[in-house]
Amino acid sequence: MINLGCLVRAHRRAKTLDIALSELERYGTLSDIKVWICIQADRPLPEVSAILAKHVGPQCHVCEAPGPALADKEYFLKNLNAHLSELEQFHQDLDWIYLADDDRWFEPKRITLELPSALSDPDVALWDARSLFMWDKPNEFNVARHHISPVFWRHVPKFRWSGKRMIQAPDALHDHYVLTNRHSHLKTPLLDYGSFTIADRAELFAYFTAAGKTDSYIQSLIEPPVLSNYPEDGNSWTDLWSEYDSI
Repeated sequence: MINLGCLVRAHRRAKTLDIALSELERYGTLSDIKVWICIQADRPLPEVSAILAKHVGPQCHVCEAPGPALADKEYFLKNLNAHLSELEQFHQDLDWIYLADDDRWFEPKRITLELPSALSDPDVALWDARSLFMWDKPNEFNVARHHISPVFWRHVPKFRWSGKRMIQAPDALHDHYVLTNRHSHLKTPLLDYGSFTIADRAELFAYFTAAGKTDSYIQSLIEPPVLSNYPEDGNSWTDLWSEYDSI
C-alpha cells in the first residue's frame, strides 16, 4: 500500500476546493493507494469553511496557516514548511507527498490510469506536471500562461524548503532526485482554474504586484491570451468544472 500525503492550501475558492478535495479522496479508491490530506486554511471565507467541514475526517486534517501566503511579500515557502510539519504529525508513514492546491486537479480519466503506476515506479522519485490554465471556458486554456513544476516527490522526513528559491518541492531533495536521474514527467496535465475568470485574474494580479512580484508569469494574467482547445488530442475527458454546477 502506498501512503500519499497531500498538501492543500485553502483560502477563498469554495467550488474548486470542493472539486479538488473530492478528487484527492477518489485517488484513495485507486489500486494500492491510501490518501492522507492536510489542508492549511489561510483566513478562509465562511463558504470555504463549510467545504472544509464537509471533508474533514480520519484521513483529512485541517490546520491554520501561520500567516498570509501573500502580504507585503510572498510567504509561500514559510507556510509550506509549517504545512509539511503538520502533515508529518498527522500521518508518520508517508511514501509520497503531493503539493496540491484549492484551484487545480488532474484530468480525471488520464490520472486514474497513470497515478498508480507512477507512484509504484521504483526508478522515479520526483514527478513534474504541466499546468493548463483554463480561461473563461472550461474547454479552453491559455497557452501563453505556461508552467511546469514538481508536484509528487518521494517523502524523506524533515526535509524542508530552504527559502532560497521558489520551487514546489523541498529544494535539496528536488536537486538530489534530479542529479540522480530519478526525475520524470507525468503525461496527465493539471487543469488550473485559479485564473479562470477576468475577476480571478485581476485579483491575482493585484495580490502579486502588491507583494512585489511582476515576472512574465504574473504579466500573463493581464496580457492578451493565446487560446487553445482542450483536450489538444481530441480525446474525451471529464469536465468537473461544468459537472459541479449541474449537480
